[in-house]
Amino acid sequence: MAVIVLNPFKLDRQQRVSLLVCVLAGAYFVGHTLYKRNSAPTHGTAPKVEGPKKTGDATTYAPKSPAVTGDGNKITYDESTTRREKESEPPKKE
Repeated sequence: MAVIVLNPFKLDRQQRVSLLVCVLAGAYFVGHTLYKRNSAPTHGTAPKVEGPKKTGDATTYAPKSPAVTGDGNKITYDESTTRREKESEPPKKE
């Protein structure tokens, strides 16, 4: 502000008015930013993030075929969800 009033750099009237506008805009920007930061709600704990919900058991018919379940459609290879056919015993050698 002293540079605007005392004019040690020999600025003309338009330059001094422009400098005043810049100083006022900068002060408003800093003040508004600090106000927004302080008025933002702060919570002691972070919100709980839940994992994807399982939509149901997926049944597959072939070994290692993907079972698509969950909200994000994550493909999992789980042999426990595969429907197993009854395996026959190999023929005995005589």
